[in-house]
Amino acid sequence: MNMPGVREDALDDVSSKVWDVLVVGAGPAGALAAVNLARLGHAVLLVDAKEFPRDKVCGGCLNSRGQALLSHCGLAETLERCGRTPVQFLRMAYGRRRAEWPLTGMVAVNRSQFDAVLVEEAVTSGARFCSRTFARVLDDGDDGDDRMRMVQLNRGADSAVASAKVVLAADGLARSSLRLLPGFSSRINRRSRIGLGAVVEDPGQAYPRGRLTMAVSRHGYVGVTGTADGRLNIGAAVDADSLTEAAPADVIRDILSSCGLSVPESVSQGNWCGTPALTRQGTRFAARRLFVLGDAIGYVEPFSGEGMSWAMLTSILSIPFAQAAVAGWKDWLAVDWERSLQRKVLRESWSCRQLSRLVRIPSLAVLSMWACRKMPGLPGGLAKRIGDRPIHGLPPIVPGSCCPVSGPHYRRTGSLSRMLRHERLTGSTEPTRGH
Repeated sequence: MNMPGVREDALDDVSSKVWDVLVVGAGPAGALAAVNLARLGHAVLLVDAKEFPRDKVCGGCLNSRGQALLSHCGLAETLERCGRTPVQFLRMAYGRRRAEWPLTGMVAVNRSQFDAVLVEEAVTSGARFCSRTFARVLDDGDDGDDRMRMVQLNRGADSAVASAKVVLAADGLARSSLRLLPGFSSRINRRSRIGLGAVVEDPGQAYPRGRLTMAVSRHGYVGVTGTADGRLNIGAAVDADSLTEAAPADVIRDILSSCGLSVPESVSQGNWCGTPALTRQGTRFAARRLFVLGDAIGYVEPFSGEGMSWAMLTSILSIPFAQAAVAGWKDWLAVDWERSLQRKVLRESWSCRQLSRLVRIPSLAVLSMWACRKMPGLPGGLAKRIGDRPIHGLPPIVPGSCCPVSGPHYRRTGSLSRMLRHERLTGSTEPTRGH
């Protein structure tokens, strides 16, 4: 692991204690949860299957909402440490048709650096980190210890079982950590595309910094942005069939060429990464002492810098639930977490679903480009509407605080601290009308 200041813990060491929170997956959702919970004084273990820093399929764009979420957590400066570059223009190409519009509030970052910086912040805040560690949440059954959740950890030939008062599963689309649990499958859209990504050298100026270029074809779309270090970040969503007879670099080249755009020679030398099918929906998001967050909840082909913002939003929303579970598990926490996700996250994916539909259907793509040329303010307005939506009801992230949760009991007691005080006084979790 090439991350100065981050020490990797041995599995025997991390399995010798009961953790308050065990976070599986060190992407934006998991790493941000580890940062916040460690700052709030909890004993946090963060694990990831990859060696850090690692490449990741991502367009690297973060909208205003995502930046506001980082500021809410006191992490605005992390963007400067991972190559923050303002994106001021969106250029779209479909066939030989071109259009360009101004953008506001969007930035491009190096995703590999971004994740690494968040992990470093988590460790600095007191969390422990294990990379190259595969995690499987164990099915405790009805006879399991209600006070904790068990997780099988594997790193090469080494293995151990760690225990935690609550587990946050943020390990991405595949939900690998949940495969031993019944009911935690995903419904995959039959037309779902495959994600591809790489960071390549930029030998020319065809894709200057400050501009996001989207090349759209019948078989998928490619997004290209210039990075702060002079390279190109390429993210794409392509039909699975297109990869059966062609390498990822060839598919990217074909889409760019079909739009009459320059194809950097370095595309062929890129270290291309892929994803499972992108568009999917989880069937279950919580169980006893377990909450699912980030891309593991579900995913829609992103077209507006929404991907990382969604993940970080679920991470912040999970903080009061994790704190409540550490204090003492209540079954209604699982129900309320799923309700909270439906209300504050999943419903808002509608806009990205519609944008993805536009670029899938040629006639709609052409019509939308014509409409945007006739009304130049329309694209910027749509991007602002999606990326600048107000964020209501975020829990405060203040060291030493106890975040409120709006569960069945909390609706009458008002906050976690009041409910716990009531339990200590009466021995009951059901408050009376006078409280």
